[in-house]
Parts: sequence; C-alpha cells; structure tokens
Amino acid sequence: MSSRAPRLAAAEKQTIVDLYLTKVNGRWPTNTAIARQVGRSRTAVENTIEKAGVARGKKRRLTTGEKKRIIALYQTWTGTRWTSSIEISKIVGRPPSTINRVVTEAGINRTISEALSAQVPDPLRQQIIHLYTATGWSYPKVAEHLKIGSRVV
Repeated sequence: MSSRAPRLAAAEKQTIVDLYLTKVNGRWPTNTAIARQVGRSRTAVENTIEKAGVARGKKRRLTTGEKKRIIALYQTWTGTRWTSSIEISKIVGRPPSTINRVVTEAGINRTISEALSAQVPDPLRQQIIHLYTATGWSYPKVAEHLKIGSRVV
C-alpha cells in the first residue's frame, strides 16, 4: 500500500499557479493556504510553482534582453567614472544586488584602464605617458600642452 498521493493533473497544476499569482484581499496567499485549498501538500505546491518558473511581483526572471541592457549599462564609462549599480538599478527597476549578480554571472570586470583604452587612442596615451614620466610635468601641465582635459591624463 502506497501512501503517496497521485500525480498532479495539468489542470490542477494550473490552478496552483493561478492561486499563487492571485492576491486575496491585497495579500499573496501562502503556499500552505494554497495546499489546503487544493487538497495537496505544501511541498507539492512548492514543487509545482518552482517547475512552472513563476514568481510574484517584481521577482520575475530577467529576460535575455534585460540582462544585455544591464551589462551594456554596467560597461558604460561616462568619461570620469563608471555607471554605478545603484544608477543602473533605478534605470531598469531592479535592486543593485540583481545588477551585481547579472554582471558577476557574465564574468564582467571593469577597470579604469579598460575604459581609458576605449576612450583614449593608443598614440595619445603613449604621448601622455611619455610627457608625464620624461618631463615630470603635472597632470594639468600635460593636459594643457596636449590641449586635452586633465581627467583624461
């Protein structure tokens, strides 16, 4: 004799998902409440929800497009600094922790030298380095001589 409950039918799974995604009196129902309502265990409800890949509110999964946008924003150098995770989170409507998770999973590291490489052509960079090291000039003096911003130097 098996004490195991019969498998969930497709209609029953859909009912669980629908109940999970529907607020009652302004509140999300608990998995235990859903389990009581459908006559199944809380574990069966949790497994059904997990396999369906649904989430309530803003916890829905990021689309590939959203991830690409986050990565592009994260790699944006404004000329003086990187776009922060907090700024990106305000733009895309996700918490900074989500931004950090996305870029970490993508294996993205950002350094000032990478940004400058993209902003300052090689010949100019070599000229800046030469003037700064060979002459002992200050950043502003090198910038003035090359007619560029001191922050670039």
